[in-house]
Order: sequence, then C-alpha cells, then structure tokens
Amino acid sequence: MNSNRLLFLNIGWMKHYKGLPPESDDSIVHGGKHVDKKGWGHEIYNFLPVNRKMYGFVETGYKKNGDRKSINITRIKPDIKKEDKIDNVLVIWTAKKKSKYNDPLEKKGCFVIGWYKNATVYRYYQNDINRCYQNKDKPYPEKCGYFVKAKEEDFRLLPLEHRDKKIYNARRKGAGWMGRSNIWYANSHTPDIQGYREAVIKYIEDYESKCN
Repeated sequence: MNSNRLLFLNIGWMKHYKGLPPESDDSIVHGGKHVDKKGWGHEIYNFLPVNRKMYGFVETGYKKNGDRKSINITRIKPDIKKEDKIDNVLVIWTAKKKSKYNDPLEKKGCFVIGWYKNATVYRYYQNDINRCYQNKDKPYPEKCGYFVKAKEEDFRLLPLEHRDKKIYNARRKGAGWMGRSNIWYANSHTPDIQGYREAVIKYIEDYESKCN
C-alpha cells in the first residue's frame, strides 16, 4: 500500500454496491444530481468484482461542451505530466449518510466506506468493461464505465456498522479540505491535513490487521 499516493473519491451511499433491484436489494442515496434525477449512478457496481478485478466510478461532472471532466492525476504525483494513468494509489471511497428520521443520536456526515489498495487511477473515463445497467428511462442497457481499477484481493467495503471514520469538509474546516467536488486529493501540506492523512492510513492498516 503506497501511502504517498492517496486519493479520496465521494460516491452515493449504498449497502453493497453490487447493483440495484432486481440484481440486489440495495438502493442508492445522496449521490448528487444524477442519482437524484435518475435513481442510479455508475458507482452502483464499485464493489462487484469482474474477472477478479474491481472497477470504480466517481462522478466528475461535465464541461460546458458536454465532455466528462477528468481526474487531475498530477495532483497525486506532481511529476506525472502527459501520462493518462497512475499506479499504486490508495483510493479511499467516501459517501454521505443522512438520517431519514432526524435521529439526533444517529451519526450523520461523510464517512469512509471502503478502499482500493494498489489501484490504478485513470485521468479520463474508461468504458472498456462489459458492464451495463438497464436504466428505466432508456430502452437499452447503459454501459457503466470507471476511473479506477484494482485487483479483487485489494479492495475492502466496510459493513454499515463500521463506517465510522468521518471526512471533514471545507465549509467546516477551511481551505484544503474536501469541497463540493467528489474528488479530494488531500495534498495540502498544512499540519492538520497531513495529520489527517496519517490518521486515515493508520485506520485502514488497523482495520486490515484485524481482518487478517
């Protein structure tokens, strides 16, 4: 696990990320405008292995010309210039949880929900995987692409009861923390963010050691 190459990606909240009904009994919430409007997002398959590989999607948004925005992999490793991908990245998946019942005792906010170790992060959206979702608004299945790829043995999805590592946002903590974008590079050299990076890495290492 390369702790020097770190990336946080925020997605919709699900239990298993292995599809939606009738494929599973799961649902997706708090995934942004696309999920709110369509009822699904490409991340619904982020923890479903395909041929012993993991394929992870994050909604990057779109440019004015309609092209999907890219991931700035240079911010993960500054000497990456023209390359279209970067290897050996610790990708930490996060999602927002909100109480349906306004229970003041229930934890709410953005939490770590899983990770890919030793992952490859692509600058541009990839669609070379044969994985589709039958969107009810279209007469044909829609292909689900990805930005991140990893080996099956290098992923971890946390059970709901263990999703307790909180991610703080810029509105609460200030510049350099996670903002409105679903992509957070956490590459500020301020002591608080560097300390948080180390705390998250230790959290992952401790969790992995308990499971092994």
